[in-house]
Amino acid sequence: MNDKFVKILKEKGLSRYKLSKMSGVPQSTLADWVNTDKAPSLPTLTAVADALGVSIDYLIGRVDEGQNKTPTVYGERDVKVLEAFKKLSPELRDATYRYILTLVKAQIDEDSQ
Repeated sequence: MNDKFVKILKEKGLSRYKLSKMSGVPQSTLADWVNTDKAPSLPTLTAVADALGVSIDYLIGRVDEGQNKTPTVYGERDVKVLEAFKKLSPELRDATYRYILTLVKAQIDEDSQ
């Protein structure tokens, strides 16, 4: 997984620091993957795969790029938005979430016309 992990980070233009912030996985754990053969736990794999927008199978090399089922890519702006969202109080998170749902619904309605 080490080579695949490093390749994905480079493709997405992410540092281990940024990935740590996005996924909640300590930088030391991410460094272990690169520098050792230490296998990550399933919850850790899930957090990293979700943050990278790839499937766990792709992350660990069980499927090729064309078979990756989670094509989401997070850019630097997306990371900043997620970091800011994490700093909000629970009440503001709920309000922000409801607002985003309203925007998505409006976009869907507009696209269907």
